[in-house]
Amino acid sequence: MRKLILLLLFIPIVSIGQDNFLAKANKEFQGNNYDKAIIYSLKVLDKTPDNAVALSIIQLSFHFLDRFEISIEYGDRFLLLTQNKQLENKKLNTLVFYYQGLNYFFLKQKEEACSFFNLAVLVGDISVLTTKQKKSILDNCN
Repeated sequence: MRKLILLLLFIPIVSIGQDNFLAKANKEFQGNNYDKAIIYSLKVLDKTPDNAVALSIIQLSFHFLDRFEISIEYGDRFLLLTQNKQLENKKLNTLVFYYQGLNYFFLKQKEEACSFFNLAVLVGDISVLTTKQKKSILDNCN
């Protein structure tokens, strides 16, 4: 389910031809080749440091590689970007907030995790989250 959601989020942005590296990053991410997805996304950031999609691919990739501290760093960069710009893609915001919460949760920082889970629910598009993810938020943050 996660892959389908991410594919749906990234394809419209990639298809406008913003950058060939972004398309490659998305393809590698979809294939669970997270190291390659990170490399291609970093090439995108070399040209456009404020590329929200590249930042989110890196954040999610590091999360799926269980490198939570580094994932948090890129999640924070994404958050700085969203503070300076109004990103139209609420689905992308939701995923970044949710996985930022999971990063903190796995690092046993429940209070910080719940603040990001709440952001995912309150600011984002809750339809992106699965029933299991929503239940997890309710069970852990009440």
